[in-house]
Amino acid sequence: MGTYLAMSYAARYPQHVAKLVLIASVPIKGTTDELTTKLNEPTLERWNRPEVIQELYRNGLSLKLDTSLSNPQRWRWQRITFGSINLYDVRKWPKLTGSVFFSQRASQLAASSMPSEWDFTNVIAALPRRATIIHGDDDFIPLSYHQQEHILNCELRVIHNAGHACWIDRPQEFRRHVVHALQR
Repeated sequence: MGTYLAMSYAARYPQHVAKLVLIASVPIKGTTDELTTKLNEPTLERWNRPEVIQELYRNGLSLKLDTSLSNPQRWRWQRITFGSINLYDVRKWPKLTGSVFFSQRASQLAASSMPSEWDFTNVIAALPRRATIIHGDDDFIPLSYHQQEHILNCELRVIHNAGHACWIDRPQEFRRHVVHALQR
């Protein structure tokens, strides 16, 4: 939801935005239906990847959350499954430190506070410099949502073998793209 917030800020305070870097972005033009209903099932299917099941097993867990788990085990299960959605390489789940604060309820509330449709096309087109979208090719938000956005006033930088948390999957490549965007 951070990129939606950044584009909203640019729409409201364009005089304060010299450069805009959108990381693992929602589409510039989209609907909450696209981000919730249509993506929900494919996103949750990421739990079924063999490497996720192997990582859970390696940590003494199974794909199904067992209600008899201790708090540390439940916490680990939650972090691994959260990592399965957000990371290409689920073995990097310990680096998702913010995931301990993730709340499905808060996520649903944030999504419900967004308008049902948005279009930041004119906002992005009016920026003094091209915006940069940095996006992993394995993000649960499909890369195809950004295929036409280069026409608008955007540069799309794709990180291969990276998910939604592309800065964790490929930190050096991510840093290179951010530095490039900020130095332009």
